[in-house]
Amino acid sequence: MGPPDNTIFAGNFAEVFLEWEGPAQLAPGEYYDLTIMHLFAEEPQYTGSQRTNDTRVQLNADIGVGQAGNDRFYWWVTIRKENTAPYPGALDLPVSPRSEAKTFIWSP
Repeated sequence: MGPPDNTIFAGNFAEVFLEWEGPAQLAPGEYYDLTIMHLFAEEPQYTGSQRTNDTRVQLNADIGVGQAGNDRFYWWVTIRKENTAPYPGALDLPVSPRSEAKTFIWSP
């Protein structure tokens, strides 16, 4: 998984990639759910889930750069099965536990 915890990025145009290891191949209908969270006024702010079949994702500054407490972001990955949400607007059901939360720092 990368970048290493507490890696520091600077500037809105920094190239920030998150990488993780997954199974050799996802089962049909499965995907990675990348969650990114930061604290604002001591309250968690989620940028939502990013659905991907890749194990490497490039981030944009619109995740809250310049708004996060201490410029710190937390992220983790869960494997989910598509079309299993218990009700409209809910997340699909997980087929794996979420990964350990990792951190990085991104200042404007």
